[in-house]
Amino acid sequence: MPDLSMCDNDECPKRKKCYRFCAVPFKDWQCWTHFELEEYQGGCFLPNRPGDKLSALGNAEEEKNV
Repeated sequence: MPDLSMCDNDECPKRKKCYRFCAVPFKDWQCWTHFELEEYQGGCFLPNRPGDKLSALGNAEEEKNV
């Protein structure tokens, strides 16, 4: 379970590489935020790292960019 607010903005150009979008959410207690694109400069982007547990959506989208 990621200990952070996950992002549900599926229009963000950084979503495929962002842990807030790609992480596997905790099914019962996950906090969600709709980060806006202009907030990207404010530090909401967290890059995926090797070894991160990513959702199927995150993995599928990541594979498309390889």
